[in-house]
Amino acid sequence: MKTNITITEAQLGNIIKERLKKVLNEGISDTTYHFASLYSCVDILKNNTFNLTMSSNRSDAYDNKRLFYLSTQRGRSKDIGYAGHLSSCVRIQLDGNALRTKYAGKPIDYWGASMGKQYYYKDDPYNEGMTSAKQHHPNFEMEDRIFSYEPTIGNASKYINRIDVYIKTDTNDTKRLNVEKEIAVIIWVLGKRNKIPVYIYDNLKDFNFMTDNIINNEIEQLYKDDFHAKTERDYSDQPLYRAHKDISHKNKYVTILLHLLNVLSDGEIFRKDNRAYALISNTLHKFGLEQYRSSVMSELKRTRGYAFNESCRLLSNTSNVPIRKLNTEDPDEDSNRIMRLGAWILRSKGASNFDQLIAYGN
Repeated sequence: MKTNITITEAQLGNIIKERLKKVLNEGISDTTYHFASLYSCVDILKNNTFNLTMSSNRSDAYDNKRLFYLSTQRGRSKDIGYAGHLSSCVRIQLDGNALRTKYAGKPIDYWGASMGKQYYYKDDPYNEGMTSAKQHHPNFEMEDRIFSYEPTIGNASKYINRIDVYIKTDTNDTKRLNVEKEIAVIIWVLGKRNKIPVYIYDNLKDFNFMTDNIINNEIEQLYKDDFHAKTERDYSDQPLYRAHKDISHKNKYVTILLHLLNVLSDGEIFRKDNRAYALISNTLHKFGLEQYRSSVMSELKRTRGYAFNESCRLLSNTSNVPIRKLNTEDPDEDSNRIMRLGAWILRSKGASNFDQLIAYGN
């Protein structure tokens, strides 16, 4: 005897939402894509390393151990993912199966109020709220994250299946265009050295769909007379690349260190006594950052001081004190050391981000 089961629209809506959440909360996809600038791609290939972002605020957090992440997306279109702000760019296709053996992954929390997207979401079975959220947040449902205990993922070529380069040619800036074509050649050559196929496009639609309409041969012909000279040259000599780098990184490091040490001391370093000075010296020595001691001390004596919560808010911010992107914008050994210090402070306080510590300071 058959039994008819009737469910309400609200129940159907809840079922749909739960199934969607389950899909979104899967780990690392079998194939996932990391988008980056042309310059960042050269860094990745030359150093064979992915530099990760730090989980500095509540929306970034995975747990209080895996405090660093690489942004990826499951869709290969530049237009509908987190890479929408980039002009010319690179899409790196990653082997999710290989990454899963060592790293954890999950989508960002689309449903939590901390992401700011739930504000636009209406609890209904017809996805009207999702449409509204997409209008306000074009990156909706398009970012996964791969989490790590360390601020870098080494042996990057092991996880890369292919690289696609898009050069935006509809521009009057011929200098930029010529430089980007040269950078594309360098990516191509570095890809060959690492046995990674590289495909170069000048049409966004072809790039998004991974068609066979590539311009590799055109690029090679363009530079055939001095192909090896151009590809072997250190790309950092390029004026455009130098402008891309942040030449004031030392001042940025000192500011970040001052706020980190303030958080570590529970807001007490501005007492400016011997115990505070010892904490600064010992901590910087522990993480190989002794060279910044005199600059941090000078800034400590010059500034009016910061409350514990003020430093937490600044460190969780994505722009004012950018520890979150410190290792991806201008990576070096010191940026790695500073991010390890930040992670150590969070772990020592049992927190997964600096937002979480704000309540601790009240």
